[in-house]
Amino acid sequence: MPQLPPLQLGNFYSRPSSPSGQRYEKDASIVLIGQKGVGKSVIGMMAARALHWDFIETGYRLPSAHRPPVNDANLAEERLYALSEVFRENARGKVIVCPAEFLGHIRVRRMIQDYGITQGPVIHVSRRRDNVVDHLRKTYAAFDEERFSAEWHYHESEIRDISTFVFMSLEDTIGGQETMDRHPSLSLHSAVHDGSDVPAHLPYVNKDLIRLLKFIRGTYTNHVPNTSFRSYYLSLTFDHVALAIPHIQDLSVGIDCWELRGDLLRDMHPESILYQLALLRRFSDLPIIFALRTRSQAGTLPDPRRHPETAAYTTDILKLALKMGIEYVDVNDILPRATKVMLLSMKGNSKIIASWHDYTGQTSWLSATTYNFYKESVKLGADVVMMVNSAKDNEDNLDVRKFSQQVQKDVPLVAFNVGAVGQFSRIWNIYLTPVSHALLPKTSAPGQLSYLQIQQLLYLTGLLKAKTFYLFGNGLFNSLSPLIHSVAFRHLGLPHQYLVKEAETAAAYGEAITDEDFGGASIRGPHKIAILQLLNRLTPHAEAIGAVNTLISTAAGPVGENTDWRSIHTCVLRCLSHNGYDSIPREGLSVLVIGAGGLARAATYALFQLGLVRLQVINRTPERAYDMADFLHRLDPQLRIEVIHDLSKSTKVPGWTPPDIVVSAIPQLKSMDDLEAFAPLSRIFEKRRGMFLDTAYAPNPTSLLTETLKSVPNKEWMMIDAIEVLLEQAFEQIRLWTGRRAPKAAIRQAVAEELKSRKAADLDR
Repeated sequence: MPQLPPLQLGNFYSRPSSPSGQRYEKDASIVLIGQKGVGKSVIGMMAARALHWDFIETGYRLPSAHRPPVNDANLAEERLYALSEVFRENARGKVIVCPAEFLGHIRVRRMIQDYGITQGPVIHVSRRRDNVVDHLRKTYAAFDEERFSAEWHYHESEIRDISTFVFMSLEDTIGGQETMDRHPSLSLHSAVHDGSDVPAHLPYVNKDLIRLLKFIRGTYTNHVPNTSFRSYYLSLTFDHVALAIPHIQDLSVGIDCWELRGDLLRDMHPESILYQLALLRRFSDLPIIFALRTRSQAGTLPDPRRHPETAAYTTDILKLALKMGIEYVDVNDILPRATKVMLLSMKGNSKIIASWHDYTGQTSWLSATTYNFYKESVKLGADVVMMVNSAKDNEDNLDVRKFSQQVQKDVPLVAFNVGAVGQFSRIWNIYLTPVSHALLPKTSAPGQLSYLQIQQLLYLTGLLKAKTFYLFGNGLFNSLSPLIHSVAFRHLGLPHQYLVKEAETAAAYGEAITDEDFGGASIRGPHKIAILQLLNRLTPHAEAIGAVNTLISTAAGPVGENTDWRSIHTCVLRCLSHNGYDSIPREGLSVLVIGAGGLARAATYALFQLGLVRLQVINRTPERAYDMADFLHRLDPQLRIEVIHDLSKSTKVPGWTPPDIVVSAIPQLKSMDDLEAFAPLSRIFEKRRGMFLDTAYAPNPTSLLTETLKSVPNKEWMMIDAIEVLLEQAFEQIRLWTGRRAPKAAIRQAVAEELKSRKAADLDR
């Protein structure tokens, strides 16, 4: 059984801490603090670049920063004054780094703590001690390693106390290859980075940092939506998160959220928990529930009634989770009411789960105790209420259903029974149902079922109905969509089928989309615009684009959606961050779109959503290009779409600049003459570096245009192949149809094997 860390709780935990999770103005300047050698300046430059803000290092504004001080008192006053001036002059739109030396003065620490409470985020930048020691040993000849190591934990806790958030900067080599393997579209024609781009050298640290910044500012908080779709979380029961990483793709299939149980970890020291939470985030973008459980709750922490230090430890670890920006923090019913109120006041953009547990089964679901706990939790401000009881017989399962139906659900309720008898109660819980997995070393509670077992139960009880999904279009014999969606349904444990239905006109699909078993459809050319005549409702995105590639079945009839734009948006955004364009204002980048059909409309819309407003369009039929430009121009007067008739002539116009981004949204070319007739390659790829996105994947994943780009000498272009665009739009379709995240690894593997088989078949001909 893990033991509480052998710490002097009175020293380590008792100091007053800055509240985490404050909600600030979005442009409130951010202050970075941390020990020497943790990389504050690099992290600060990354943050400034991501936010398009100015970067300020406080030490360089101090007159005596590079000369010996007269005495400590004078130096403290100088530093206090310098910092106060920086805060006063730079309250908005700045990333401010405070040197480690400043933190040795108590008045400076108080000023920073006050800033976090009243003005803006204060982020504690942390790293693993061994990495910092190794860096300082190499950097400073007189480095006192023994003293630094001995004082490390004290200074870390001291800095955490005055911060409002914590960023754990993992080494960029951790999981680097694994992370890149998820994005095979990022293939380099030549070396892309010239060494001056800081985020290019640390892409995974940059990604981790941006995730935290978005959470702090509320632009993306990554919570599980409370919809009609069921949602699930998996409790990782390994004694170290690193043991889960090799299985992370398989473990994540079907789930919406992780639960990390701090009490199940081998090392429960705050810095170990901090590291393991960061490690899980490095390898998965799923939200996290952080929880601690006592022995009476199937956990390992001592009962607080006999061990009061448990409540103190739990409180401080939960505060740490809030400072990390963990999406869900479980506030256990063992904690005093005052502690719950304090944690709720600190939550910021985190969501608090108020949890109640009775593993004895002595409390009836229909008693005043359960109703009062729910009402009190809602009154305190909990975002989710979780209630767990133990079932002695099936009546207890019926009671939990009655309780869930009778409670006025002001906030989402998670309610179920544990134990073998209580397994059936889990199929009635809709939001955040806990599941287990065969790859876990053990279950987190008695009676856990796997995600697939729950799907089987739902199907057998008639709560999960089989649906038919279609691929509509022409010339579909080489499409990969049936393979993609069939693999997805199988891995997600869904009883659906995906069929190909070809027709000359969109009108031929009227009967299929009104069938009782209709689940949805993918639309291929040439029907993406014509299908609109059969639909009464479009999503705002589809309406803005004027083309549909996805139908979603609803009780009120099919709804038209467009996932092409989202796939292009995802691929281009990913490429922008890897290609050094994140430091360039997007409105300054020029884009060439080849084509004017439904996919070209989606591409133009996606580029506009990314802030790219300088677009040129070229098409075999200029009239269609003008129609598209006129249709999309209404989105925003800032959107400038220029239709080009002859690219060779257009390049002679004063002010012409070759494109930074090229999107080919036309069917696969059979010969270069088809393209050279209206878009000379020497003009398209005139710049030294840029980004090329191809959308033509059938019958072979590499188009003639892509092959030609590879032959262009002395160019540094990043290519996004059509397979990646296809996969991303399919992943979004799967989410819209099923409410589940696509099993991406399984789909990628199946597609790779199919393409390999097709290539071998072509060679045999």
